[in-house]
Order: sequence, then C-alpha cells, then structure tokens
Amino acid sequence: MNLKILQKKSLGCETEAMLLSVEDGEAYQVSICITRLEKPYYANQLYRIFAKLDEAQEFYEELCEMREQDE
Repeated sequence: MNLKILQKKSLGCETEAMLLSVEDGEAYQVSICITRLEKPYYANQLYRIFAKLDEAQEFYEELCEMREQDE
C-alpha cells in the first residue's frame, strides 16, 4: 500500500492528524497518530477511509479543531 501525506497538523504534544492519499488517489485516509510510544509495535493510530478527497478534507479540518486534553 502506497501512502502519501497530503497534510499534517499537531493536535497536542503527543498527537497529530494526517490526511493521506492511498494508492495514488484511489482512496483517502484521515489518521490520528500518537507520536510518542515507548514500544513501536503498539497500535499507534485511529483512522477513517474515504473515497473522495473533499469528504476526507472536510473530516480532516473538523478533526484539526480538536485539541489534546491535559491530564
């Protein structure tokens, strides 16, 4: 699977949102990634896949309005 990062934004000190193109635009993925993991084999993202770029872009922009919660 080929992924290309189209946009990336930090949501806090340990998370970022990414908008990716999958297989040269056949699909689009919006991911929430945890950037600091002690063990890299743990799952590090939640994601949603879209068929159209405009739908993915809208979801990505809504996601970017979120912020990490303080403990």
